[in-house]
Formats: sequence, structure tokens, C-alpha cells
Amino acid sequence: MSILCADGEIKDMAPAGTIQASPDTKVVDATGKYVVPGYLNMHMHVVGAEHTSETLDSMLAEGITGFRQMSGSYELLKEWHSGAFSSSTDQPALLTMPGDILTPINASTPEIAAEFVRLQKEEGAGFIKICRKSIRT
Repeated sequence: MSILCADGEIKDMAPAGTIQASPDTKVVDATGKYVVPGYLNMHMHVVGAEHTSETLDSMLAEGITGFRQMSGSYELLKEWHSGAFSSSTDQPALLTMPGDILTPINASTPEIAAEFVRLQKEEGAGFIKICRKSIRT
């Protein structure tokens, strides 16, 4: 098979030798190899960690091109939406992030939980992280 990529995207796939590309197209012979567009890590706590840059470098070297950040906050969501964690070809892309964690402490009734979820959606959370474990004092 032949795969044509441009601007970081797969543009075409067809039987070998059937794709027409410009003469300056870089050709990589991957005969006998596997090609994947990248792997996603769907459970990371890397943003704001002590060695964030090194961890992102390691992830990319392992073929991880995108990740879901499992810990978040309203402050991190603001930074993310302002472009602070914009992806480049030098780092895996931050795909989604939650706001604060939904727990029985901050959402003690169904109505409060619904309001919490509504607020998270307004703040741009990609998903809601829930801790259902009861905490006793």
C-alpha cells in the first residue's frame, strides 16, 4: 500500500504505485513494516507535573501522539483554551481535560451535581472526572 501524508494528515491510501505525488515528495520505503498514525494515552497526569517536558518527549518517542489529561481545574482549562498547551509536531497533542473532580463533598445532591456538570461544560471541560468514593471525617 502507499500512504500520502501532508500537513500532518493522511491524505490518501491506495495500492502501491497508484498515488500520484509531486516530484519533491519524500518517499519512505516501509516494506515489511507496520504504519500507524499514532497512539493515544487516555489516562495521563502530565500537565503541571515536575518533569512535564521530559514526559512529553518520552511519550512522543514511544509513538504516543495524543493524550487525555486526567487531572484538571478551572485554571488549567483557561490555560488550555488560551493556547498554553497547543500541540505541535514536537509534543503529543493534549486532546481533552476535565475541570475540578466531581465528588460527594462538592456535589451532595443530584441538583448540585447537575449544576457542577453544567458549569464544567461552560468552562470547556472535555469530560467530567468523578470520584464516587465516600470520604468520612
